[in-house]
Amino acid sequence: MDSTRNDCKPVAVLPEDNASLLSEVLPSAEVIENVPLPDADIGAGGPSAEVLGTMRRDEPSSSQPADVPISSTGERGKGLAEDGCETGSNLDPNEVRILSEGFTCFEVRLEGSSRTIVVPMDRDLLLNTEGVVPSLGPIFSDVEGRTLETLDGVALSMGIADLTLRTIILEIETARRKERRKAIFKKMERKYHEYRSKHREICMQFGGSGNFQALQDELKEKYDELVKVIGKCSVLEGALRDKEEELKVIKGVEAQCVDLQAQVISLRAELEKSLFKVDALGGELAGRTVDLEKSESDRLATLRQVEALEAVIRVLHIERVSDLETARFREEQLDERIGELEKEASKWIHAEAQLDIFRDLMTAGKEPEANFEDARTKACKARITCVYDPATTQVGDGEEDVDGIE
Repeated sequence: MDSTRNDCKPVAVLPEDNASLLSEVLPSAEVIENVPLPDADIGAGGPSAEVLGTMRRDEPSSSQPADVPISSTGERGKGLAEDGCETGSNLDPNEVRILSEGFTCFEVRLEGSSRTIVVPMDRDLLLNTEGVVPSLGPIFSDVEGRTLETLDGVALSMGIADLTLRTIILEIETARRKERRKAIFKKMERKYHEYRSKHREICMQFGGSGNFQALQDELKEKYDELVKVIGKCSVLEGALRDKEEELKVIKGVEAQCVDLQAQVISLRAELEKSLFKVDALGGELAGRTVDLEKSESDRLATLRQVEALEAVIRVLHIERVSDLETARFREEQLDERIGELEKEASKWIHAEAQLDIFRDLMTAGKEPEANFEDARTKACKARITCVYDPATTQVGDGEEDVDGIE
């Protein structure tokens, strides 16, 4: 028994689903005399590309059944409408194609997980019940395989028995689609011959006229203009893709900023822990001071040491306050400098973006060269303001300013 594992969304095969599908498919077996044809322009040389495209869409695919996603019953009608051959039923055309290739699908669920299994049609699971569990076992993991071994083969086969009704429904749908395509192709062939004869009559009527050649020349000129417009659109699409890449880079920078903010928060937490440790050390020092005071023999020496330690503590406290004020002042200066650099960088980026836009517009012939020169002058001024060195791709005085602040 050949089986393949499909990671796509499985379709549950339940008795009530089979009954609903049967009620939806059988009433839809109607006469297909008045089938609307696709709108197409038929020329003297044969059917148009749109008609041929419609014919190709109706042809069955030759891909493997395990690689085709199986949609739910609520989306089957929409899938048939988009496939170009709407039949009125809710069957998925992918399931019809899998059936035409000699396979059928069903779902097996074990403890919250599910797998879609493809089984050949010549395999009778109702008769071959002894080898059901060993044949299905290799497609599952070790845990699921052990769970599957505990199931009864007869019970598992009866759970798959609903495939018979579904197979009949799919066979009916395949036959209806085949007859429908035959009728459509016959009407297309009749319409093709009809429009071809009309085209020949029109060519015979207007072929000898001078205006016909003029119309052909005008049509050729319009076609050339259309090709040029398409080329310009391609250039604009390339520029749009470049802007999208720049936007992705900006998003990456924003993500890095978020990471840096998280690191700052963690450093602040570590600083608070250090302060707690300092307080703990101060308490320990006070305890030792009390012990020294209790020692009568060393009372005077202890008092002198306590006074000296208190003086040191006061000095350290003053130094700590001074260091904190100095650090706060440096941080404020650094924030101001960063704000100024961000403003200058934003102006520079804006000027460079305008320069790129004017360059593209000048290349396309939509803007004069004077506007491009003005934009270039603004970009140069912004670059000079940021003290940008093209050889090093870095701001010239940024690191020196930071060192001066520190």
